[in-house]
Amino acid sequence: MDRANRMIYHAMKGLQSLATALPRRLALRAGVAFADALYGVYRLSPYRDFIFGNIRKAYPEPPAGETPHPERLTDGQAHRLARAHLRNLLKSIVELLRFGVIDRDRLDNLVSWEGREHLDRLKAEGRGVVVVSAHFGNWELMAASLAATGLPVHVLVQVPSKDAFGQLFIEARERVGVKTYANQGPASIRPVLRALKRGEALAILIDQHGESRDAIATLFGRPVSVPMGAFFFAEKTGAAILPVFCVRRPDDRHVIHVEPELEPLNSPQENARRLYGILETYLRRYPELWLWAHNRWERESELKTAGETVPA
Repeated sequence: MDRANRMIYHAMKGLQSLATALPRRLALRAGVAFADALYGVYRLSPYRDFIFGNIRKAYPEPPAGETPHPERLTDGQAHRLARAHLRNLLKSIVELLRFGVIDRDRLDNLVSWEGREHLDRLKAEGRGVVVVSAHFGNWELMAASLAATGLPVHVLVQVPSKDAFGQLFIEARERVGVKTYANQGPASIRPVLRALKRGEALAILIDQHGESRDAIATLFGRPVSVPMGAFFFAEKTGAAILPVFCVRRPDDRHVIHVEPELEPLNSPQENARRLYGILETYLRRYPELWLWAHNRWERESELKTAGETVPA
């Protein structure tokens, strides 16, 4: 780790000490205050269209004189969504920093379940589980909650651009019994395959760009290439694919929604559409919980210039 990353790391460790010293409610309020201040600066910066622009791709502005509806937002509504997104993100970071003081009892008080029977059935059968989710709600708390059920949980992640953040995330996950693997080619996935064959769980996030030209879906009406790793792991190990999403409630408790097992079909295109159909249901229902800072449609032009067509 170079000097810059060491400075970031120690600064974040200082914030971690503060977050764990404060009562949870007060720590979350501090996160909200910081999010609001950050958003105020963001709106005045040259990057003010970064988050806002992504929201606009999903929710166009209504034509002049028309009443907005759920698929079109006024500027004011779009900015309120952007601010709410940042608040959720900062709250989730505070909760991640507090993993060191979350024991099993506190986690049970923070989290409830919907559809837990789908997970319990697979555990009873001894099958591996590929948990698919998104940068949505507090996805790290979701993994911690899965591990708290007694199911060994592994996550496969892209290497962060800053080593300091990668190290902090690894340490935080270790505190709650979640093991991290960096996605760096075939060698990095061998232990994941072995874990699934032992009946353990792999959690992966599916809302970033995939590379397959055979797995195209739409997200908010725009074409996207869908990551198909979940289907690869399921095919290789016999594991089940289980969509799971963590929803933050207004009181800052969480509900883990476990969807029924997604049975793979022979068509990558159809698998991609079904997977993203589930994802978009949650994104539309709780748009403030998604990570709008990531431009999911950054490579949309590649799909269009390549002549890709997406079935309606």
